[in-house]
Amino acid sequence: MIRNLTITPVLNGYIVQAGCQQVVFQSAEQMLGEIGKYLANPSKVEAQYLAAFTSGALVHPNEDSEGLDTQIAEPTNPAPEHSVTSATNPAH
Repeated sequence: MIRNLTITPVLNGYIVQAGCQQVVFQSAEQMLGEIGKYLANPSKVEAQYLAAFTSGALVHPNEDSEGLDTQIAEPTNPAPEHSVTSATNPAH
């Protein structure tokens, strides 16, 4: 089932809310690519993002023949292109 998506532009990127989860993207191209993958296979993409989120890790999309393939990584500086977050009041 495809959830309602809400896109909020912020100073340094976009926050996409899908259901109760929020994902932060730094570029429109990356955001649109991930939304496309989600629309093509919402169950698979949700499962991958939720698995990464519940592990407490950051998500780095990695293209392969299967589409979205997440790699788990420890937080580093500078911040990755996008990360899974549960922020309820993002800065504008």
